[in-house]
Amino acid sequence: MHIHLERTGGGIPRVVDLDDQTLPVDETRRLRQLLADADFFAMPSRPAAGKGAADRFHYLITIADGDRVHTVEASDGAIAGGLQPILQSVLEFAKRKDG
Repeated sequence: MHIHLERTGGGIPRVVDLDDQTLPVDETRRLRQLLADADFFAMPSRPAAGKGAADRFHYLITIADGDRVHTVEASDGAIAGGLQPILQSVLEFAKRKDG
């Protein structure tokens, strides 16, 4: 599984690339569970837009798992409930990894 996340806006851009070959086993299990709980691969690529604001974050996340590849684009205020824990988990792990 490979995860590519781009967060823009809010004055703090961030790009994260994670691969299950380099993630700790418990983190991989947690991410896989979050993906299953959210039914990530069935999420719409662009959920309904929320109200815009200049300081909001915009997310573009692509996950490749075997023959499945799916991209979801969302902004703060229009993040599907199941997507939020995935984004938080990826960003938190990247923060810990970066020290």
